[in-house]
Formats: sequence, C-alpha cells, structure tokens
Amino acid sequence: EKSYSKLRQYDAQYLTYSLLDRAVDLLVPIIKTMRHEIEREKEYAKRNNYDRKGLDRVREIREELEKVSRRLKPFASVLTHVIEDNAIVPGATIYIQDVRDNLEMAEDDLRHLISECHKIDSDADKHHSRQMDRTLYTLTVVSTIFLPAQFITGVYGMNFHSMPELHYSWGYPTFWALTVTMTAVMVIAFNFGRLRN
Repeated sequence: EKSYSKLRQYDAQYLTYSLLDRAVDLLVPIIKTMRHEIEREKEYAKRNNYDRKGLDRVREIREELEKVSRRLKPFASVLTHVIEDNAIVPGATIYIQDVRDNLEMAEDDLRHLISECHKIDSDADKHHSRQMDRTLYTLTVVSTIFLPAQFITGVYGMNFHSMPELHYSWGYPTFWALTVTMTAVMVIAFNFGRLRN
C-alpha cells in the first residue's frame, strides 16, 4: 500500500507516524558510527597499553551515548501516550507501536555500547593492575635476593673489636661465599615457588 493512500486513510495520524519513524531511523547511523568509534578506540587502547588519551576518548564517547540515551526516554513516553490515546485510530496505532519497538531496539543498542565503554575502562584497570603487580613482584624479588648480603654487611659492619672474623685472613672470602650461597638459595627458592604456581 502506498504511503499517500495511508496518509489519506489516517489523516494527520499517519503523518505523525511518518515523522516519528523518520526520527527513530536517524538513530541507526548514529549508533553505527558510535559502534565503529568504540571498536577503533578499543583497538587503539590495546595497542597503546591503555594510555590516557585513548581512555579519555572512550569516556567522551560514553558520555555522548548516555546523553542520547537520556534524551530518548521522554520520546519513549510520548510514544506510549500516543499509543494509549483513544483519539488515535487503531490502524495508525499499529504503526506507532512499530516505531516504539524500533526505539526500544535503539535503546538496547545504546545500553550495549555504554556497557562496552565500561568494559574498556575495566580492562584498562586490570591491565594497569597487572603491570603494577609485575613491578612490585620484581622489586620484591630484587630486595629479597640482596637482603642476605645486606644482613651480613650490617653484622660485620658494626666494627666491634671482639669480632674475630674481622682479623682473619679468610674473613673477606668467607663473607663473599656466604653472600653468594644465600643469594643462590633465595633465587632457587623464588624460581621453585614460581614454577609451582
């Protein structure tokens, strides 16, 4: 059935439907563009270790999507009121229900895109947390490996006259033998612990 015959049949009600339908159809390219932008920013963020520039852009996109989503709520209310209005002919109501269904699908798409933005933020937090964990692990390993050497140095650095090892000719080589042995034990212990995990 041609649209001009529907316009004659339903009068201004079909014109109202046409305008509302066109307004909802305009959301489709916006959502498609936003989806493309989010995918692009997700790839950029992964490539650049979730740097601030990429995450700021994702947050801007999320804020825009949330604005669009908030502005659609009154539109959905208007459609519900129009559908429930007794002055609207039942034949025209079917068309307006179709517009509301399309609007609900668009709102679902927007919610999904917003959740994708939140997921990128969450992935960035996890990535930075893993980096911090690796850094702290490395610092802990290095500190623990050199701890025996620091302990032995501290003990023999006290300069008490009654410490017999300070005056023996084999005192210095013993210091290094103890330090190397204890460091080797610590390295083996760390590697064994890492292999068990």
